[in-house]
Amino acid sequence: MTKRLAATVMVVCLVALAALYSVQLMALNLEFYRSHWVRLGVPHDAGMDLQELSRGGKALMDYFVGNISSPQIETTVYGTPRLLYNELELRHLEDVRTLFAKGFRLQQILLASGLLSGLYLFLSSRLGSLAKPLMVAGFLGIGLLLLLAVPAKADFGSWWTRFHLMAFTNDLWLLDPDTDWLIRIFPEGFFFSAIKKIGFTYMGFCAAYAFLGFLVRHLASNHRH
Repeated sequence: MTKRLAATVMVVCLVALAALYSVQLMALNLEFYRSHWVRLGVPHDAGMDLQELSRGGKALMDYFVGNISSPQIETTVYGTPRLLYNELELRHLEDVRTLFAKGFRLQQILLASGLLSGLYLFLSSRLGSLAKPLMVAGFLGIGLLLLLAVPAKADFGSWWTRFHLMAFTNDLWLLDPDTDWLIRIFPEGFFFSAIKKIGFTYMGFCAAYAFLGFLVRHLASNHRH
């Protein structure tokens, strides 16, 4: 029973860690931001050159990881100097930073729990006991991804709205492109591409789990013989 519990904990931790790290790798990738800003015509729509957009993106990343106290920057929009964000946008970004902080703390807990459960299985039943949790985590993760991907592909706007309703307890995320530059800098098309990148990265993690599980099982089988 204890081994089954440890295996279950390991599976849950692996699946959740794959999701969290996939989000982190996308959210803190300035080159992804830059390439999609150019592709979506954001410099024109936001009235900012790519250098200024990149400076704002770097400030956001530093803010989300806790390196600076505010993402606000002074910039030039359509040739006029101004602060980039208004008060509503700053309050929403504070909510986003809170989500990141919770995600970073959860990563630490999951990583410690996953390592401890894996170590327990290894010490109590040797290497072969890790094979099944790894394979289950891989295939379970891919299954969960498909469950989320189908509705997101069918109607991303509705899917994205449902995500915000679950993630936030207020309506600060309902921004107006006429007054709120955050939504001009990060239009829906940007997030559609971001979610796709997260999905592919997550699938890569899960495929690696499954492959590693098969490899461990093969090695353990050969060792017994």
